[in-house]
Amino acid sequence: METNWITLALIFICAIALIFFLIIRNQKDKNDVVSSLNAQEDLEDDAEREKDID
Repeated sequence: METNWITLALIFICAIALIFFLIIRNQKDKNDVVSSLNAQEDLEDDAEREKDID
């Protein structure tokens, strides 16, 4: 019976570690997407300014 508790504890710890890993990875991916969209918006703004100058 003691082995079952140890196994359950290990599975629980691994599940918590996986959740934290996925949350951190999701935040990193979110920041990458936001940076990409901001860069794309800056390029579009620059192109629009160039059009206005011409």
